[in-house]
Amino acid sequence: MSPSRDQMESRSTLTDDSWYSSDPTGLKRKFSEADEATWTAENLEIVIQDRLSVLRDASVDHPDYPVKHMDIANGYLYKYLRSQSAADLDLAIEYQQTYLDLAPNDHADRALGYNRFGLQHVIKYQQTKDITCIERAITNYQNALSMYPDDDNEVPELFDSLASAHIARCKALGTMEDVETAINYCTKSIAATPHQSVDKPGRLNTFGSAYQCKYDMNGERSDLQSAIQYLTAAYEILSRKQVDQVRVQVLTNLGRAYQRRYVVLGATKDLDSAVELLQGALGGALFKQQRRIILQHLSISFKSRYRTTDQMIDLDNAIHCSEESLQLTPLDGPDRANHWRHLAGAYNSRYIKTRAESDISMAVKMYEEAIALTPDNHLERASQL
Repeated sequence: MSPSRDQMESRSTLTDDSWYSSDPTGLKRKFSEADEATWTAENLEIVIQDRLSVLRDASVDHPDYPVKHMDIANGYLYKYLRSQSAADLDLAIEYQQTYLDLAPNDHADRALGYNRFGLQHVIKYQQTKDITCIERAITNYQNALSMYPDDDNEVPELFDSLASAHIARCKALGTMEDVETAINYCTKSIAATPHQSVDKPGRLNTFGSAYQCKYDMNGERSDLQSAIQYLTAAYEILSRKQVDQVRVQVLTNLGRAYQRRYVVLGATKDLDSAVELLQGALGGALFKQQRRIILQHLSISFKSRYRTTDQMIDLDNAIHCSEESLQLTPLDGPDRANHWRHLAGAYNSRYIKTRAESDISMAVKMYEEAIALTPDNHLERASQL
């Protein structure tokens, strides 16, 4: 049996969503509401320049000299989250590497340094899709884990971060061993996290993400149901008033899980739930990358619902979401052709309904953009010609 259009779109959609697997950055703790309003890229650049000035005047023999490099790395990392500039992320990695090169092996902050270096490489992977970045992230997280006693408060977070990195590698390489390793780390992380902990929703979210990844590999409905179970548990213990990045992650992943179950079972209520959850996630998304991915999944859900309801508002919403998502996609982004392809498909669907010349013209133009960005030997190219 050939796959349905919903299945094909689900398979070809964005894969750079490991950001939503957990909160390895600790953003829910590092960005208060005030920070979210005032930490612009411009303000962070002022802070960074102040720290660079202090570093230039510091003695290389001072015991805090290595840590000053990590402070600057943190500044560039936070700036990158606002600016999405590859140069800011590269500088964060450069200064973090300098800290690790300078700090003694028994330095008090070395474990934290490995943890941050792992995080920076996870984000670098999301930007470049270079699998060596995930390999480096896993190595650095493991180095950090080896330096903490088993009962340290940082250990459950590192289990969670390692699970997220293995999920990302599983999505890239299709290795079942990685997803099983991720599930093992998730089990340890959840077992070590008190139910009332503010970290519980994020770690349940990672568990759900691991099972979603496993389902994508083997198609077992029991794994999809496990994903929904853990993500629902995360959703239920979130405060209704809580608006932070963990909430965005949980809503996004639960929405995507319902989207997947709709493809399997065809229940319109799952599609309605997906739309509602993804819209909720979009309302709290702070960063361009978050909004881009959520909008792409929202577009797919609206388009699927249009095929069920034949309501033009759903198709118009699908087009609007795809257009905004495309605007947020870097010109050299590896998924840009996919964005053009989805948008072309949506305009083609509207042409079939309206027979408006403007719609078919837009569809053709966007298919041409997708073809121009697709390598000659790519599997998708033949289907677009």
